[in-house]
Amino acid sequence: MAAKIEAIKDAVAKAGADLFVNARSDVFLASLVEKVKQPQEAIARGNLYASAGADGLFLPALVRLSDIEAIVGATRLPLNVMAFPGLPDAATLGKLGVRRLSAGSAISQVLLGRAKAMTQDFLAHGRSESLDDNPLSYAEIQRLFA
Repeated sequence: MAAKIEAIKDAVAKAGADLFVNARSDVFLASLVEKVKQPQEAIARGNLYASAGADGLFLPALVRLSDIEAIVGATRLPLNVMAFPGLPDAATLGKLGVRRLSAGSAISQVLLGRAKAMTQDFLAHGRSESLDDNPLSYAEIQRLFA
């Protein structure tokens, strides 16, 4: 990953352009190391990516306050996290030094899950009650596309 970051940054610089590289590491999301070692592994990777030219560090599934504090304090890259069960709210994250909070695919996954359940209920039982669960009006939908 570090070699890729370095190559990308070099190519972009040679082209006379600039690019923000937000280096993602799934240390927490994919449990790449034992849970107790995850913060140190994320810090090591963050520092390696920073040396390669990365501009940000993105750590999906990072949720523990103590881990967030440790990583923010030990890396020079701005920390980016993804909305995840157990993650503190945005105000708390900002106070801890987190620079970006991403919803990732969570909102669309929840919406699609709800749509699936409603569709299955409608097709299996013909019930319409769930179709009146806080729907947007046609006018509101049209404004979304304006």
